[in-house]
Amino acid sequence: LQLMFSSISHEFRSPLNAFSNALSMLEINYNSNFDRLQALADNESRDSKTLMRQMDSSKKYFKIGKVSSTLMLNLTEDILDLAKMQAKSFSLNNEAFSVRTLAEEIEYLFSFQYEGKSLFFILDVDEQTLRTSFCSDMGRIKQILLNLLSNALKFTSMGGVTLTIRLSRAFDEDLFQH
Repeated sequence: LQLMFSSISHEFRSPLNAFSNALSMLEINYNSNFDRLQALADNESRDSKTLMRQMDSSKKYFKIGKVSSTLMLNLTEDILDLAKMQAKSFSLNNEAFSVRTLAEEIEYLFSFQYEGKSLFFILDVDEQTLRTSFCSDMGRIKQILLNLLSNALKFTSMGGVTLTIRLSRAFDEDLFQH
């Protein structure tokens, strides 16, 4: 039981940190942009493109928060899955999912965290792989990638990390959909 809670706390740490940091940045951006928007309304000669870029930045932080909160819900479901495993009634959730969606969620979560430590984070996915749907348990695959990237973040002090996602071969045509 102690090992389980230790493992669960490790799983909660990365999404919670991302959620907290993203929402803090969203608040700062929102407050700054609100003041600028008010000034723009008062003086229409200001550069609206700069304001729009900052609003896009706010959207990015909001997306990180949304993805992180989804991960927290998934982790809660994982705790319930553990009980199912002990009762020998657990099964994987095999559904088609977009590799692009998985890659975007990973990038949203980790680019900000790596940036905060002055490290680079490169997500290297070729276009063919991005267009592919894969039939598997996306939650489990995402969980594995999150664990690997969280550990890489924790133990990397200089440089950065590159995550490469490639289709190496079609194992079974039923697994892949183009």
